[in-house]
Formats: sequence, C-alpha cells, structure tokens
Amino acid sequence: MISNIEFSGLTIVALGVILISVVLTDIKTHRISNAMVMMIVLLGLISQLFIHGIDGIMQGLGGMAVGLGIFLPFYIGGGMGAGDVKLLGSIGTILGPASTLLAGGIALIAGVPLALFCLAQRHQRTRNNKRHLAKGGNEQRIASAIPYPARKERLPYAAAIAAGTVAGLWHSGQIQTLIGAIS
Repeated sequence: MISNIEFSGLTIVALGVILISVVLTDIKTHRISNAMVMMIVLLGLISQLFIHGIDGIMQGLGGMAVGLGIFLPFYIGGGMGAGDVKLLGSIGTILGPASTLLAGGIALIAGVPLALFCLAQRHQRTRNNKRHLAKGGNEQRIASAIPYPARKERLPYAAAIAAGTVAGLWHSGQIQTLIGAIS
C-alpha cells in the first residue's frame, strides 16, 4: 500500500508536470486548457481524500474558493483571463486555503516583472515597425506601428501562478515532505 507521504510526493510531481505543460501552452497560445485545469482539480481532490479523508475534500474546496476569489476581481476588471482564475482555483484544491492565499499573493507579485517584460517587448515592436515604415516599408504594417491603447495585452500569467504555486507548496510543507521522502 502506498503511504500518505508517497502519495503526496506523487501529487506534487504530477502537478509539476501539468503546470509545466500549462505554462508552455500559455506562453505559446495565451490559453489555459479547461482539460488541464480539471486534471489539477481531480488530482487535488483525490489527493486530499486519500491523505486527509472527507476533511481533506473540504480543505481542497476551501482552497479552490480562495484561489477563485483572489483572481476573480482582476478578471471582472478585465485585467486577467478566466483561465488564470480557474488555474489558481484548481491549484487551491492541492494547497488548501492558507497556502493558496500565499500562492495568489506571490503570483500577483511575480506578475509585475512579467508585465514589464511584455510592455518592453510591445514598445520594441512598435519602434521597429515605425522604423520600417519610415524606410518606405509595407503599408499593411501601419496598424501595428501605431500604439494601440485599446488593445488588450495578453500576459502568459501561468508562469507567475506557477511561481506562486511553488511558494504555496513550500508554505504547506509539501515540498519539504517530498525532499525528506527522497533522501
């Protein structure tokens, strides 16, 4: 029979594999798959049930509620995609409420350099397009050369959420337990 420590370790490894896939997909397509989010929810609730019983399910659902609650105002305000909200909520099923709160806060902080990087890239694209037009470049690029304040920039925020998740796993003691089991 598998022990709670081994099951917890397997949960962390599975979450890591799924999160890496989510981050790479978000960077490439700016979308977070509902299927991947559901895999994390199932992983979290099954893990919670196996390790803590019915109380674990309640912890997982509480973590999901906290994760959804942290990012929902940003989604409503138009500053975040629904996939990002659902991703943090799903991760909450593994972390529980307190560690999800920390993970969400760290994700918000980690998102600042991400946003600055994306803005710098946008600025560089605009400058390059203006130079191209000044040299008699293709007129079709005019639209991309003009700054577009109305256009909604998309940030691959899953990377920031992954950073927050690592902090949440550390806070909850799950990473330390995994390291202890390995050594």
